[in-house]
Amino acid sequence: MLVTVKPCFHWIGYHICSALLQEGVHVVGIDRMENCLSDELYMYIGRNSNFQHFYHIEDKENHIHHNDGEKTVKYDGKNLIIETDQGGWRESIDLPRLYGEWMDIPQTEVETEREFQQWIQHSEAVYIGDFLKSFIPYLLERGNNRDFSFAPVFDNEKEEKNIHATWKNIHFSKPMD
Repeated sequence: MLVTVKPCFHWIGYHICSALLQEGVHVVGIDRMENCLSDELYMYIGRNSNFQHFYHIEDKENHIHHNDGEKTVKYDGKNLIIETDQGGWRESIDLPRLYGEWMDIPQTEVETEREFQQWIQHSEAVYIGDFLKSFIPYLLERGNNRDFSFAPVFDNEKEEKNIHATWKNIHFSKPMD
């Protein structure tokens, strides 16, 4: 199976790519790589033999033959749009508020880990990894004619670990643009 992810080096696109690669899926990432974060994220998945990167969708179309069952996942800023040629299926999934490693911390307007935790609780944000545990199987098994549903399960201990790991990542490893 081949899945195209656009943009692949936005923090959400990166997590989608990474989860698909862990499932053994061939991933084509489309991203112009306009900042240092893109370069850094490329280092994590760019060496995977199941991953190919192109700067523009036209480049992909010129270099890769179309595969039956190929899917495309696009992040438009608040939704995931899934498309496939097979049957012309297109679906837009409203994302819950997400948090996770590599997220853009200025969006949250917080300066401490405690404020970050309060922002997550107040906005009912969901950890990206928890969301992808439902989304990736849905994406890969699409065709079973089921609608996507996501019901977050909150585990305080796990949430605290996710918050701490995310805060540590975004606070200590933010690349300079």
